[in-house]
Amino acid sequence: MLFKDILLYIRLWINLSHKTSRKLDIIDLFFILITIFSSVIILTMFHQLSLSEKELNNLFYNNHFFFEFLRTLIKFFGTNAFVLKLPLLILHILNLMLLYGICRHTLKNKSHSLICIMIYILLPGVNLSAILLIECSWIIFLTFFVGYIYTRYQKIPIILLAILSIATSGATILLIAIAIFSLKNKQNKIFIFCIACLAINWYLYDFDIGGKPQAYFLETLAQIAILYSPLLFIYYAYSIYWSLRHQNTILPYIAATSIVFCIILSLRQNINFYILIPQSLVALPIMIQCFMNDLKVRLPQFRKNHYVFASLILLFLVLQTSVIFGNKITYLFSNKPNFASNYYFAKEIAMELKKLNINAIHTTSPSLRKQLAFYGIKDNKNLILLPSKSLKKSDIIISYNNTPIYLFQIYKK
Repeated sequence: MLFKDILLYIRLWINLSHKTSRKLDIIDLFFILITIFSSVIILTMFHQLSLSEKELNNLFYNNHFFFEFLRTLIKFFGTNAFVLKLPLLILHILNLMLLYGICRHTLKNKSHSLICIMIYILLPGVNLSAILLIECSWIIFLTFFVGYIYTRYQKIPIILLAILSIATSGATILLIAIAIFSLKNKQNKIFIFCIACLAINWYLYDFDIGGKPQAYFLETLAQIAILYSPLLFIYYAYSIYWSLRHQNTILPYIAATSIVFCIILSLRQNINFYILIPQSLVALPIMIQCFMNDLKVRLPQFRKNHYVFASLILLFLVLQTSVIFGNKITYLFSNKPNFASNYYFAKEIAMELKKLNINAIHTTSPSLRKQLAFYGIKDNKNLILLPSKSLKKSDIIISYNNTPIYLFQIYKK
């Protein structure tokens, strides 16, 4: 009986997919070009970056499903940084496709979908999640997938939610948001179902809010500002509020639950930011909808302030994203390591050591030791790698933009 119900459910989705399908148009072509452009930049960053200590800790010690999968890749392909980060690029492309699908089923003007996609690929947090070994991209994918199913078929994916409640701790926000949405719409069966799934999820993943209260409110706000951009986040919060008051769709409920839940929890404890806050991104099409609605209700001569505000938001986004992808430009003016230095130099040091036929060396920095081990340099107490202040005496020189940044000497014990 259960098998027949599942089969009927699948046939229903196939039928709905056929009814809601459409032909490709010029907007789709522009979307493909934007996706290719974004992917090329991310691939370039893969080549430049080294794995940081934090990423390696995630890779080897984090029990999240995403990192379990990456550890499986290591068994087949070895410690290859490109292979490990390739799933991030695939998830980034899938997230773009899902967000674009949500936009096309949410926004009346199809060209506005491209505006939303452009804002998405300019978000600092999105770009960081696409190039660093953190679980954000996976969480965004799950959220966008649920949002896409709902916006396209106008149905809550019950089976998918049941699977997610068992498979990942990232389902918490989705289940709470859908429970609130179903309660508001008097969908009592779905509400009870979500509460039951939530209880199972918390039981399986030990959702803990106990312990001694410690405030991480300011730290959480700073992380949210990094994910979005301060100006954008202000308008985004307003657009979520606007949608909650004037629309009956699940997207703002997910976004609002994600933000409010994180802020409330951060008043008493440190939160897993990478799992909880990225789900708020699903309401980006609502923000575009809200902005266009604000423009329509005003005469052309009174739209100037809105255009100025939008231009400032885009300017800040471009600047922040440029700082992330072009941070090495700072080495044209200073030889001091910049904010992204933890994600550089380890791979270059390993390459230089291998050029000197050195495959094992000791370093006094535990983090560097861990990074070098990933790139095939073992620990050897007979050879010591130490920082140097003299360019002439240095055995290894790491330069960016023709500026020596890291100097090291090799000592025999």
